[in-house]
This record gives sequence, C-alpha cells and structure tokens, in this order.
Amino acid sequence: MSELSKVAALLRLELSKGAWRAIVVALFCVYFSALWLTRARGSYMVPMHVIPFAQRILRSAMHESVYNVSLFSPPIVSLLSTLSLAYEFESRMLRTSLSLPLRKSTILLVKLASFFVILTVPLVASQLLYVALLFRGSSLELVVYGLLCSISAIYVHLTLLLYMVSICVFVNVVSRSQSISYGISVLILYLTHFASMRVEWLSNILPPTAIALSMIAPERLLGALVPSALLLAASFTVFSRVEAA
Repeated sequence: MSELSKVAALLRLELSKGAWRAIVVALFCVYFSALWLTRARGSYMVPMHVIPFAQRILRSAMHESVYNVSLFSPPIVSLLSTLSLAYEFESRMLRTSLSLPLRKSTILLVKLASFFVILTVPLVASQLLYVALLFRGSSLELVVYGLLCSISAIYVHLTLLLYMVSICVFVNVVSRSQSISYGISVLILYLTHFASMRVEWLSNILPPTAIALSMIAPERLLGALVPSALLLAASFTVFSRVEAA
C-alpha cells in the first residue's frame, strides 16, 4: 500500500468517528445562528429589491457574523480538538495511529485536515441556506451578489477557525489532558475575543476584530495567519516527539 493510500485510509478513519456527526450539526446551528442574528436587528425590514441598500446591509451583516462565530464557536472547536487529540493521548488510542508506517507530522496533518472538513461542511451549508432564505424572491443580481459575499465570508470565517484550531491543537499536544486542554483552550479563545473588542491597540492584531476588518483591509488577516502558522509549527515540533509506547 502506498503512503498516499495510507493517508487516505487514516483520513477516512478520522472522519468516521461517531461524535463528529453531532459536532457537525452543532456547528451548523452555530454558523447559521451567527448569520441569522445579524438579520434580526431590523436592518432587513427594507424590501430586498432595493439593491444598493441591500448590498450595503449584507456587507455589514457578514462583518458582524465574524464576531458571532467567534463568540459561539470556542466550546465546540475546543471539544473537537480535545476529542481528537487529548482524549486519544489519555486513552492511548493514539498508539494505533502512531504505529502506522507514517511520519508523525503526517498523522497530525491528517487530523488537521479532518478538522477542516468537519468545520467547513456546516459553514458552507449554513452560508448557502442563509442566502437562499434571505434573498428568496429577490432579483438575480442580488442573489449573485449574496453568493459572492458568502464566498468571501467563508474565506474570512475559515481564517478565524484556523486561528482557533491552531490554539486548541497546541494546547492539546502540550497538555495531553482532556480537562486541562478543553478548559485552557476555551479560556484563551474567549480572552482573545474580548481583548480584541475591548482593547483598542489589540483590535488591530487579534481576532475576531482584525479578521472582521480584513473585509475592508485584507492586510489585517496577518494578525491571525502569522500566530496561527507559528502555533501550528510548534504543535508539529511537539507532536513529533511523542512516543508510540
């Protein structure tokens, strides 16, 4: 069996875990609520055929949805990483993966890939449902604009989720304890969330504010991408020293 086949088999094994179905449903509810709550402020009471106004409101809603995702997602994203890493460390289930003739970095990369499949599927589904419900009966031009905004929002939300996952993975590979990993991950994610919103100089470098502002200033994404890359690099370094025994 080639290495690519082994990687594909491991990815299928990661995605076949029963707990992931409940997490996907929970994430869909979180994402859709984060989007739909922006509509509940009364901004959409104007007829949706007024295209310039609707476009401006939609951009504002996508901007605000970043804050909602950042507020609602930490418990679920932390649970996802804890079940896949810290739980397997404690239960010694990870020995099965480590015994495979694959590099440890490849095993962690497969786990990260499974995370993003689980995170992306409900994100895309919720965005499509949001646009379908919001623009039903609207002009084709507005529907197309809504879809383009959704594609942009998916990219921005995935950057936010990458930041969350990088923190959670690093905490998990360092602590290797379910309770400690989950608690510290949730705490860090909420601390960065509120620090970003309350401390002005941090809003330029910390998600979710830096990511939300990237919709009008793309360079703000560096505030999430650079620390995410550094944390993932550190996680791979620590994970490569894990023993199979």
